[in-house]
Amino acid sequence: MFIVFLRHSDNQAGAKSWRAAQRQWNARGFNDKVFLVAGELPDEQGLCFIAHGESHEALQTRMAAAPFIVQGVAELEIVEVTPTRAATALAFLTTKNG
Repeated sequence: MFIVFLRHSDNQAGAKSWRAAQRQWNARGFNDKVFLVAGELPDEQGLCFIAHGESHEALQTRMAAAPFIVQGVAELEIVEVTPTRAATALAFLTTKNG
């Protein structure tokens, strides 16, 4: 499982013009069943995703194609997490079930 941050760069003003393209791109991640959660960081600092089901390399490639990354309005950070305990609805994320 991965927690992914797209933190707005100094070019944050450009994010507004790429927001629709970013939302469409986000939808593809959900359609591909890679994104489990997406949301905005406080104070318009950027976006956060919880991703699952792809290798780190595949996720890196996917995220590099995000409009906010391509257009330089956000910087990428991917944090890998190995869940060992989860609520029942999220048990599929744990190492003993994965």
